[in-house]
Amino acid sequence: MIAPLLAWRHLVHGRARTLHAALAIGASVAALDLFAGHSATVRARLEMQAVVGERLGQLCIVRHDGGRFDMRETQALRQAAAGVKGVLLTLPQLPVRGMASRAGKTAWFRGMGMGIGQAEAAQANGLLPDLGAGVAVGKAHADQLGLEQGASIMLGTIARSGAQAPPVRADVGALFETADLGPDAPSVLMPLALAQSLAGKEQVERIAVYLSHPAWQEAGRTALRQALAPLGIPVDVLRWQDMSENYAPARRLSDVMLGCVAAVAASIVGATVGAAAAMNRLERRRELATLRALGLPAASAFAMFVLESLGVTAIGIAGGAAASGLAAWFINRSVLAYPQHAPPVMVELDPQRIGMAVLTLLALAALASALPAIKAARTQGSWA
Repeated sequence: MIAPLLAWRHLVHGRARTLHAALAIGASVAALDLFAGHSATVRARLEMQAVVGERLGQLCIVRHDGGRFDMRETQALRQAAAGVKGVLLTLPQLPVRGMASRAGKTAWFRGMGMGIGQAEAAQANGLLPDLGAGVAVGKAHADQLGLEQGASIMLGTIARSGAQAPPVRADVGALFETADLGPDAPSVLMPLALAQSLAGKEQVERIAVYLSHPAWQEAGRTALRQALAPLGIPVDVLRWQDMSENYAPARRLSDVMLGCVAAVAASIVGATVGAAAAMNRLERRRELATLRALGLPAASAFAMFVLESLGVTAIGIAGGAAASGLAAWFINRSVLAYPQHAPPVMVELDPQRIGMAVLTLLALAALASALPAIKAARTQGSWA
């Protein structure tokens, strides 16, 4: 019981050193918390870009051999998927690419044909603008071609066989924002029938499945596989993480950067705690010798130094967490108040990663103070 009291006494009496060490630790923790929160926001944005921007859904039903579904198979798959608990919406899709032209201006486009039998549900989830009888064009693409709502464009694609498909005239029924949807988001949305006309075949490449709760992804994937197996159609049920071309490299880069920041923060915390514990042992060697002479056990001397280091680390972590929370609040308020000068993403703190970081730093502090604590425990009692 005496070791915690002695550790607290030394923290209070040596408050200048305690404060300096806690500030160094707190600054490291605040930087780590903010960067972990930034990484969490990046992951959330990548998910939004894939699920909503690329229209991949939380899950995708694709043919196992890489082919396409005919309309009979598509209907059977959608009916089976609709009966699975948690499935909110199924959208048959056919990606197309080609050239869009109007008034002598041409540009490549990335199109997406979607079945709009559930148009109201798709519009409610931000997946499909009101096309009317035409197509929806991204604003950046519309500016490139000089398009306005109600204008007409010519769309031409190259079929899989390499043959040139006949161009199709379409009216621009709506314009939609593409700035936050990612580089792989389609720039032209159209009814499935129009995309099939451009492709030259009445087929569907995939069926995007949207869930009422994204957290049900793994459970929904298992349930979908079980529901589709009796149909005898060779299908795979893939996650959006598997389908998105942009997610894996972006997530890998974010994790590497977070790992580097965590390594720097851990190094600072370990060096700060180890140096403070070593200096304390040297400055208090006579006090230690006296306490040992008065009967302080070696185990208590060891525990005193470790608890003192843990106390400094805990103070630094608490201060760093408060500072990071305040900084995140200020940054996010600035983003909302001045959107024209806003950074690409706001800061969203990640409690799970912060908790893991706290436990890791406390364990590191105990390890860094172990050697000075062992030397302190070996101090021989003396009245000198």
